[in-house]
Amino acid sequence: MKRVFCITGKAGAGKSTVAKILKRRGFRIINVDKLAHVILEENKDIIRKRFGEGVVVNGKISRKKLGEVVFRNPELFDELERIIHPLIKKRLKNILDKLEGVIFIDVAIPDKLGIKEFCEKIIVIYADQWIIEKRLRNSGWSDEKIQEVMKRQGKEYMEPDFIIKNNGSLDLLEKQINDFLKEVELC
Repeated sequence: MKRVFCITGKAGAGKSTVAKILKRRGFRIINVDKLAHVILEENKDIIRKRFGEGVVVNGKISRKKLGEVVFRNPELFDELERIIHPLIKKRLKNILDKLEGVIFIDVAIPDKLGIKEFCEKIIVIYADQWIIEKRLRNSGWSDEKIQEVMKRQGKEYMEPDFIIKNNGSLDLLEKQINDFLKEVELC
């Protein structure tokens, strides 16, 4: 039997941390960011043609360079999404069709991908804005990049079935994950 859950939330909220904890417990995780990176490479020629030669460095898409181009221009950002989102959704569906068991999809903005139909429950990882900004700065993000990403992400995540507040300790985060797993009868 297949059960699919979506883990979402803003950058820096703790989606990846929750995914790592779930993976450590034996659950399968699909990271949509990693999937998007593969799809960008597979469509390198289209991306280069539309966003310029500068987005390809040493024969590979530079996500940093591509980000510099699209984050400053909402029209280009939207165009990039129009190109890759249908490809991501199709690839994700193909992957899910081949899998069984419990699967968690780690994805920043599931609404834009149109993947709610794949998910039994939506889990939003939430953290206070100041905590998110501190985490992102500690990861090497500039204040400018943080503001650009926060503006883009807005409140564009699905209505949650479950909220995990990640403002505290790792122990508290683990407890909330346990609470969710009990609620959906996975432990």
